[in-house]
Amino acid sequence: MYVSNRTHLDGQIVHEMRELERPHNEDIKDENVISYDDLLKPHSSTDERIHTIMMREISGSGKSTAIRKFILDWAHGKTHQHIDFVFPVHLCELNILHNKKFSLMQLLDLLFPKLLKPETLERSQILFIWDGLGEFRFPLNFNHTKSCTDPMTPVSVGCILVNLLKGNLLPSAQILVTSRLKDAGLIPPEHIQKVVELHGFDDLQWEEQITSEVLDQNVAARATVHVKSSRTLYIMRSLPFFCHMASSVLKELFSNSCNTDPPLTLTEMFSHFLLIQMKRQAEKSTKSGTEEILKLGKLAWHMLEKDMLTFMEKDQRETSTDPLLPVKLSEDWPMFFRKQNLMGLGKMYRFTHPSVQEFLAA
Repeated sequence: MYVSNRTHLDGQIVHEMRELERPHNEDIKDENVISYDDLLKPHSSTDERIHTIMMREISGSGKSTAIRKFILDWAHGKTHQHIDFVFPVHLCELNILHNKKFSLMQLLDLLFPKLLKPETLERSQILFIWDGLGEFRFPLNFNHTKSCTDPMTPVSVGCILVNLLKGNLLPSAQILVTSRLKDAGLIPPEHIQKVVELHGFDDLQWEEQITSEVLDQNVAARATVHVKSSRTLYIMRSLPFFCHMASSVLKELFSNSCNTDPPLTLTEMFSHFLLIQMKRQAEKSTKSGTEEILKLGKLAWHMLEKDMLTFMEKDQRETSTDPLLPVKLSEDWPMFFRKQNLMGLGKMYRFTHPSVQEFLAA
């Protein structure tokens, strides 16, 4: 995790996978490694108090995992004990509330029932964690959103978010936002005091990850050599989700002495991974998985057309002739498509990674 000096990314990200080709090691002279203990602190003694921190990187680099570790360490008393309350929210959860009005206090009580009393709200040290900036479907209008300073006044959810970021609501609170690189510009840089980037696995870690998943040392060694032999695969090595997929595929091919050539491109890797999952599904069920995979691909395509990474259970009930389809797909194909229970707001569905969604759509 690095404190970054790259504050302006607008127009630079054509496709976020291209960002993997950027040699991160060349940037370290402009960035500084930090620990979780320093995440909310000013970068130097001369810096202003940190109100909003953005953690950004491409999808699959480990941002959500890092957030979970941060919360767990805080809950166990290992870090940031000056904070009284941590409120983690997947911003996609709030999409279902877009046409309703809440006060900040009402919204917190909906997401975290009976946790906080109104009289303790303003005198407590609070950290909001907003995961997935780009998954909030409605614009954050910093120029025309009305000012709100009262946590008991009902306004739109977007208005609450903007006024928290501006410091109008709970100015003593801190906000940690995670974002894909392409969405980082949704919050103007003047409202962010610190930017950190998460670069995924380093050269040692990705080899350790593959070795730990493959177990057989000889097969693991062949797998790492093979990944290094392909520029496309080697570029992807920093992403934990890719290491898991590569481990599964190469373990299957190298352990069973298959005559099939190992994959050299990302598309070939996905194809092998899909075949492995279909084989495993066939062992558990008498029905063919081909029809469900086609349905999964159709769903992926429709979501891409709408630029959607996630959708709510309510969306599916209103627009689909088979409202139970996402449930079936998430149960049968969890490596590609998952269900997530949201606090008091129903269920959300998503593909495990944008590249998975793009592959299945194609």
